[in-house]
Amino acid sequence: MKILWSAYYEFLKQIRDIRILIALIVFPISIIVLLGTAFDNKLTEDFKEKVKTGYIILDKGQVGKGLEQMLETDEIKKIIRTESYVNEMDAISAMKTGKIDNYFVVEENSTKAIMNGKPAAIRLEGRKNIELVQTVLNSYISKSNAIAVASGISGDRIKLEDHSGNPNYFERMVPAAAKLPRAIDYYSVLTLLMVVSEGAILGIFIVSKNPESNIQIRLYSLPTSQWTIICGNILGSSMFLFLSCIVTVIFTKFVYGANWDGNIALIGVALLIFSFLCIGMGVMLHLFISSLASAMGLALLLTVVMSNAGGGITPATALQSLNIVNPIYYAKVFIFGILYNYPDRVLLRSAAGLLAVTAAVYAAAFLKLRRVNYDNI
Repeated sequence: MKILWSAYYEFLKQIRDIRILIALIVFPISIIVLLGTAFDNKLTEDFKEKVKTGYIILDKGQVGKGLEQMLETDEIKKIIRTESYVNEMDAISAMKTGKIDNYFVVEENSTKAIMNGKPAAIRLEGRKNIELVQTVLNSYISKSNAIAVASGISGDRIKLEDHSGNPNYFERMVPAAAKLPRAIDYYSVLTLLMVVSEGAILGIFIVSKNPESNIQIRLYSLPTSQWTIICGNILGSSMFLFLSCIVTVIFTKFVYGANWDGNIALIGVALLIFSFLCIGMGVMLHLFISSLASAMGLALLLTVVMSNAGGGITPATALQSLNIVNPIYYAKVFIFGILYNYPDRVLLRSAAGLLAVTAAVYAAAFLKLRRVNYDNI
């Protein structure tokens, strides 16, 4: 109960501060429409960069024909340039010379195997620009399996055998149906995440020591533990950040027409976790860096680096080497995955990455907090 009261008063303190409201709500709403207008054509070109893919379709039944028909659609041709090969040796040679980035194989008699209730597979090979092809194939497999279930066909049906060894990167993931996000859609997500990450400054103030103020004396002279007050403040500030997310999402959806047409509950959970992460990051930074100015400067620097590495300018600027520990990137992939139907494994990996970073931040913060003494009390 004491934690909730502490959270309540922290929330009231934040929401009454007009400067914070402008920084976390008015600022992103203004920037989103500017970026959405300025970078619209450039963003479209980034997403239209075509992947060169080869394919060997040995199946002459519905599985092979259906996949060929999908590859010939205008939507797929916008983002993938495909080349048919007679055998796998030709595809391997083409991949070695750089004519194609990867290739996939539909084995012979796949349709017949499915009709007999036996498993069939589409095999994907290669190590370059593999993510988009994975998305397209997973989408086709999901639709084909759904049709098989509706037709009363039992068994394992089709599965994707991924031999690419593709790492945990998903930057070029776009929907299999080639519904590309407009600039306003893209920056509604990226700008929101960038601004919320600046909320780490609120976390810094939670554990700051200010000798000129008696607030620590007033708080810590209460019959309440230090942990209760700090945890309550973290909860209150995180809920304020989450509220700013809700306002921005509603405004961009109904005023700018941005695409937020996904599972809103999952998007909300992702934004809530990200809000807690950002507050925790601020707490951790100031616990390890005693100077308030230095901690705030590093928080802003990390926001800029993480945002740019996660594709904050355009998708082409993403830096995959930094994204392994980049919470903005994991949150972006998860939200885009919900909005544009990424494969389940992509959603699970991005969610796991976001939770892992959050857990690491709070573990480091609370371990350090055990050794902190507030000298001005």
